[in-house]
Amino acid sequence: MSSYSNTGKKLDGDVIRYTSCGYHCFRQCIFKVRVRDGVVVAVEPDDTINPGIPREDGIISEEAINQGLVQVRGCPKGYSQHWMLYDPKRIKYPMKRVGERGEGKFERISWDEALDTIATKLVETKKYFGNYSIMHQPYSQMHMCSFPLQWWFGGSFCAWGGHSAGGWLNPKEWVLGAPGFESILLQDEVNMLKSNLIVMWGRNFTTNLAGGVEYNILRAKRQGIPIIFIETRYTPSIEIFADQWIPIRPTTDVAMMIAMANVWFKEDLWDKEWANKWIEPEGLKKWMAYVLGSSDGVDKTPQWAETICGVPAETIIDFARLYIRSKPVNLNIAYSTGRQFYGENPSRAAMYLQALSGNIGIPGGTAAAEMGLMIGRRIEPRPMVQIPRAPATYPAPTMLLQWGWARAIDLRPDYDSGKLSKEEYNAIIGNNTDNEPPNIQTVILDGNNHVNNLPEVNKTIRGLKKIHFVLAVAQYAGLPSARYADILLPQIYSAFEGRNIGGFGFTPFGGGCDISNYILYKQKCVDPPGEVKTQDWIWTQIAKRLGIGEKYNPLFVNLPDEQWE
Repeated sequence: MSSYSNTGKKLDGDVIRYTSCGYHCFRQCIFKVRVRDGVVVAVEPDDTINPGIPREDGIISEEAINQGLVQVRGCPKGYSQHWMLYDPKRIKYPMKRVGERGEGKFERISWDEALDTIATKLVETKKYFGNYSIMHQPYSQMHMCSFPLQWWFGGSFCAWGGHSAGGWLNPKEWVLGAPGFESILLQDEVNMLKSNLIVMWGRNFTTNLAGGVEYNILRAKRQGIPIIFIETRYTPSIEIFADQWIPIRPTTDVAMMIAMANVWFKEDLWDKEWANKWIEPEGLKKWMAYVLGSSDGVDKTPQWAETICGVPAETIIDFARLYIRSKPVNLNIAYSTGRQFYGENPSRAAMYLQALSGNIGIPGGTAAAEMGLMIGRRIEPRPMVQIPRAPATYPAPTMLLQWGWARAIDLRPDYDSGKLSKEEYNAIIGNNTDNEPPNIQTVILDGNNHVNNLPEVNKTIRGLKKIHFVLAVAQYAGLPSARYADILLPQIYSAFEGRNIGGFGFTPFGGGCDISNYILYKQKCVDPPGEVKTQDWIWTQIAKRLGIGEKYNPLFVNLPDEQWE
């Protein structure tokens, strides 16, 4: 029997624990975890709300359902992830590199050796390469000032933008004047029930998004609200929910969007009243000229778009007419449309469609700026948990485009030799012209795989081979990013092996959820294997070695390891 049987809920001889997936989807799905003899044997849906009721509709009131008093069901990705806990290839101990960077050859070392090496390398990097020489890349690229110790140790800096959401965040500010993740533009799930047409552009929520979204889309479908998918693949979401599927060639979405606007302008279908009130007239005039071809001689007709996106012209025309006459239209755009070169263009065009059709700021409509995953139960201010720390003593400046760190490393020799001027180098890496350029010599890859998923893979590899020190936290030594580590630390699966606050916007000692109106405490389900440690323990031990432990984690800095939990 698990050692947690004295605190866990027993059911049929198993111990039941409750936790949250906590993956990169902004949700807080509650998982009922079944533990048998210290091993996770199943992950099941939540049963803490409406127990014994598999489907709430028809059992509890519509008002209660609309308030979110339903089970927070997970997605297939979330339910299946516990199998990774027991992968025989998983890293279970600290390791150091014994071959060349990139060979992926490591040997096991003690935690003391690993932590001493990390602390020594951080001190060396700051001493020899300056205060802007440490770059921390956590699993979430949203945390732009993310080096956990920089506020007291220095050595690092902040970044802006992001390869994940940059294609949406910046256009959102350009078009709508709403910076970052301004929550006023994000919709509750039940907003879809007020729509006359739901359009899923590039969305596959059934595979990788929490069940609350699917549940409400299913309610919308049962109400007779038509649901149309525009997607390159025939996905499970299309199979289950689509009234119509419009296949489209990858990365050509903007051509179809422009052609839709072309139909609206020529057939005088666009919402002039809304446009005259809310759209800046000169910008509208310029875009209309581009769409109709009067500015460049190319009329962006559905026939023109068909040759680019592969959607038949008659389909574009029919869809455009249906769309404009179905107000309110709930347009849901996925991150994928912005995760491409020039991804800001489909992002902007989607917002233009909602503006031209008057669907922004009305019940059932969207701003088309929800960025795919950000649908949930909104509440402001969001509930948060935060353990106190000492006030920061180092004001970290912003001086880099977040996903351009490898380019900054790769081109630094050209700056040092004078081949690139300070102004040229700063412009390339996304730094203010007059700022001192960063000199990145330590990179911390924390729970991500940037060698595999950043643009310009070869530059990332070249950059990691040039610098003073690489620290990686990963599940497997064979991951492309892990292969370039000098010190490789095992990654904990916090959903099952640690105790933490569920949600995306976390710190090692607190957090909340970006799109839910509750905080979820993750119960520990099983012991991690080998010598796997929690992230908060690791950074506290490094902070102690740097002499800032009392500032970073005053409550736990002197806690013995055996009492850490």
